[in-house]
Amino acid sequence: EDLEISLALLREAVEKGGGGPAWAAYVGMLIDAGPEYARLGTWRVAPADPESVVRAEEEIAASGRQRRLSLVEVGAIFEAMRAWATAAPENGTPLALETYYLYGLHRDKDALERWEEAGRLPEADSHYQESITATARLLERMGMSPWDALSKSFNSKWLIGGVSTLRQCARIRVYEGRLAEMEGRDEEAIRWWMATVQFGRHVQQSADTLIECLVGIAIEGVGGSPVWVWKPDRETGIPDGPLQGGRLFHGVHHDFFVSQAGEQAAEEVRDSMGRAKVRAMLTRRYVGSLRGVPEGQSMMLRAISIWSGMLLVAFLVVFVAASVVARKEADRATALSRQSGAAIAVACLLPFVAVWVAQWLLDPRLLPEPLGLWAMGVSLLAPILVPLVVVRWTRTANARLRPVWRGNLRRVLPAAILLCAAASLSLGVAARQVAASGAERWHVDTEMERVIRGIGPEWDDPKSPAEAWRAEPPPMVRE
Repeated sequence: EDLEISLALLREAVEKGGGGPAWAAYVGMLIDAGPEYARLGTWRVAPADPESVVRAEEEIAASGRQRRLSLVEVGAIFEAMRAWATAAPENGTPLALETYYLYGLHRDKDALERWEEAGRLPEADSHYQESITATARLLERMGMSPWDALSKSFNSKWLIGGVSTLRQCARIRVYEGRLAEMEGRDEEAIRWWMATVQFGRHVQQSADTLIECLVGIAIEGVGGSPVWVWKPDRETGIPDGPLQGGRLFHGVHHDFFVSQAGEQAAEEVRDSMGRAKVRAMLTRRYVGSLRGVPEGQSMMLRAISIWSGMLLVAFLVVFVAASVVARKEADRATALSRQSGAAIAVACLLPFVAVWVAQWLLDPRLLPEPLGLWAMGVSLLAPILVPLVVVRWTRTANARLRPVWRGNLRRVLPAAILLCAAASLSLGVAARQVAASGAERWHVDTEMERVIRGIGPEWDDPKSPAEAWRAEPPPMVRE
């Protein structure tokens, strides 16, 4: 019932001129609720491998999925996609999504023509960010905080479903290209692959969000894989691969592609895939640094706030334990002043603060991973153990060890508790403010605009590193 209401409301929105985001939401929800099917092209199978084909056929039969769709099942989806395509004649996304259902109807020739048409159009916009923004605004009006509303909007199934369907389409096209080559339909094979590469490029160029850009890179990589294929070092046994720990090698169908499309076309595929891989590396480095990324900054502040709160509880428990028995004896046994105790507390917590500040200012990958755990351990144990270490210098005449230690704890821990309380409270508030500010900035410009600004000139002119590719098939390491 809820789905029917949602579809009716979205249908009303597009009829009233809701534009691209409304069409994307409507089509995405239809896809999410639509029928599923299974063919060899949807099942990650190598058509030249008889054992793989037999195994896939058995798995499809066991899955219970239908092998062929009917027009009755997909009529509403086709109607919506064609209306979207009419409303946005330069956007190839509705045409690309339509090919998935044409393939389910076994109208493979129509699917190829529509896929090529989608690749020729200048845009491939799924309106991901606009749809997220609209959803977030609605959730805010329902009483949700801006950041929570934005976070929830990312998890909309109809958004994720549309993007994942495009990746599925790319895998189908590569399978059909390989099958066409096997059956002697050489020109058709090249058309399947090149249309996939072209569409992947347009998805990257039209992307408003990072996930769309990475999906475009993946589609281009899938489309180009018969010609040039990326392999990680762990599979090839060749160390120091400069492209995400790997290199590009000749694909299985490289020689066939060159014989049909020419060496220059193969080199263009290789260079474009190399640039896309470099951009993927740049985005991962940018996001991994957490600098300039509001969600990363908010998460870091929240993590420090939580740990400070945990330290507060631990120190409070130890302080109470040190004060329960013979409190006055402990106070008489120590010669440590409250000022010195406060200084010790600050010194004990300083490594923890220094590591987090370094992670904030620098790329976290420049710091050894165990360093953060070490700093956390020091911040927990040092305020408890340092008062024990300094017992011999802070004991009064004839005082026993244990009372002196407890007296020292009563001098050091109050300052540590106050520091942790202040840090937990202030950083928790700061995390919420950063999150709210980030949510507002999200609606001002696109995520990709922020990413590209953060990366700098490298994005527009990515340089393929030396040894990024080898003009040979990939050597496979036997396990």
